[in-house]
Amino acid sequence: MIRARKGPGPRAGMLFPSIPLRNLARRPLRSLLTVAGIAIAVASFIVLVSLSRGIENAWIRSLEARGVHMLALSKEAVEVLTATLDEELAGRIAGIPGVAEATGELVNVVRLEDGVHVVMRGWPDGSFLWDTIALEQGRIPGAGNRMGVVVGRTLATAIAAGVGDPLEFMGHEFNVSGVSASAGVMNDSAVITRLDTLQRIFDRGRKVTVFAIRLKDTGDTRAVGETTRLLEAEFPKLAFVATREVGDGNEILQVLRASAWSVSLVAIVTAVVVVLNTLLMSVTERTREIGVLSAIGWGPSRILATILIEGLMLSAAGSLAGAGIGIVGVHRLAALGRLRALCEIVIDGKLLAEAWIVTLALASAGSLYPAWRAVRLRPTEALKHE
Repeated sequence: MIRARKGPGPRAGMLFPSIPLRNLARRPLRSLLTVAGIAIAVASFIVLVSLSRGIENAWIRSLEARGVHMLALSKEAVEVLTATLDEELAGRIAGIPGVAEATGELVNVVRLEDGVHVVMRGWPDGSFLWDTIALEQGRIPGAGNRMGVVVGRTLATAIAAGVGDPLEFMGHEFNVSGVSASAGVMNDSAVITRLDTLQRIFDRGRKVTVFAIRLKDTGDTRAVGETTRLLEAEFPKLAFVATREVGDGNEILQVLRASAWSVSLVAIVTAVVVVLNTLLMSVTERTREIGVLSAIGWGPSRILATILIEGLMLSAAGSLAGAGIGIVGVHRLAALGRLRALCEIVIDGKLLAEAWIVTLALASAGSLYPAWRAVRLRPTEALKHE
């Protein structure tokens, strides 16, 4: 007696990997629109998260390039630029065991006449920060040149300014006394002048916004911890933050991070809804076909896998396209005048992996209901479907 073969047979098994791709190719416009929706969501994720991290990266790199190990910030100020700290505290901070040097710094973001936003810094005479400037031309502004500024090379090129040229902003005319080539976009696009000059222009009296600190032994974790404990005990109104952790201690950057993730997740969830809608329509249109597959021996797991693979294919294609769009887009945005001096984009494998994992995970979840619905179709009922 000849027994009927169970299952789809070798040919059907051999063709199985191509079936999800064939199903998507049947409706190219719908598939392309779904991929486009996912790509936009992934690109938004990469752009928003990269920009929020880029500001933090630029700040950290600017500090590391100047040999700053720790910052002393006001606990009362929400944003460092709004803080007002007594300049004289620098001497007391420097006297704490484990501290090598400490200096006050007045920082603000100013807008030049052509709309370019730059970071302007004021440093006191004798500060170790002046020694970190790598001058290409000119000199450091001394007591005889109170309106002199050192301009980063990137900014000098952007505004076509050289040594001796006038530079006007905030209603005052400065002169370029030097051009520096410093590491980091924030340093290389900064304007640096004397602290007393900037205090007078911003009407800050003898105030600074932050203290930059160098430690004696950064390699000894226990010594650094003890120094930090002494600083916190001596100055209870100040927060002492290691350079690599400045983003965690800044409320504005934390808000930017949270906003970037929130908006990105909304975009990705919207893309998942698009995937779910696409697959639901596909399952509805292929009800009779699914019934035929069930009738010839396809089990629930095989049908389930087919629908899930379709969702993963759409998500993978959208993620790859979105990654390319996002990388190009964020670098274009960071090159704009308003962000050029404040943002340093670093797109690493971790960020791309985060985007892909979040997208694929949510898209897989969005594929479950259409797949479950397809599995529940009874062959007899599906075959009657027109």
